[in-house]
Amino acid sequence: MDKHREQATRAGVDAYVTKPYVDIELMRQMRALIDAGSTALTTAAA
Repeated sequence: MDKHREQATRAGVDAYVTKPYVDIELMRQMRALIDAGSTALTTAAA
């Protein structure tokens, strides 16, 4: 794990993508965040 990613992880980031990024990796990270948000909203509403 590189230094910046490690610092960001300790700070509590939900995702970390560096430039230049691969489109598919960015989309995968975004989908994971969206799915996690949907789950959190569904759980909170219950």
